[in-house]
Amino acid sequence: METSRSQSRSRSALRAAASSLVAFVALSAFLAGCGAKPETSTPAPSTPVADTPAPADPTPVAAADPAADAKQQFATKCATCHGPDGHGNGPASAALNPKPRNFHDKSQMAGLTDADLVHSITMGKGAMPKWGGVLTESQITALVAHIRELGKTP
Repeated sequence: METSRSQSRSRSALRAAASSLVAFVALSAFLAGCGAKPETSTPAPSTPVADTPAPADPTPVAAADPAADAKQQFATKCATCHGPDGHGNGPASAALNPKPRNFHDKSQMAGLTDADLVHSITMGKGAMPKWGGVLTESQITALVAHIRELGKTP
């Protein structure tokens, strides 16, 4: 009987450790996609607030080709959560609640103006960091156009 209790406690401890590991890996993927690095070995909260500014951007301020720049900015700043094609299924999305927006959801996207998207990108929303001050207004406008293009494909 004592062996059964001991085995049950061991399984419970193993499940707790596995859950913690999965949460830490998801959080690390999220932080890597945002360009942030934890300052200590203590994991950061899994849902940062929108008041947190986005990490500094080494990307040049002006781009010769706004569409190409927007595609690159999406790949480095958005795809970790929204997925490479904008389906809301990036590697960090599993750890987020609410889930990142799926830019292919036509009914949801139809209810959002370009100004709504500019506001969300500039000011952040929920776990999404602020990109205003990191990206220029023209980069954000080009990013909105890229998001709209992504939503045109299934």
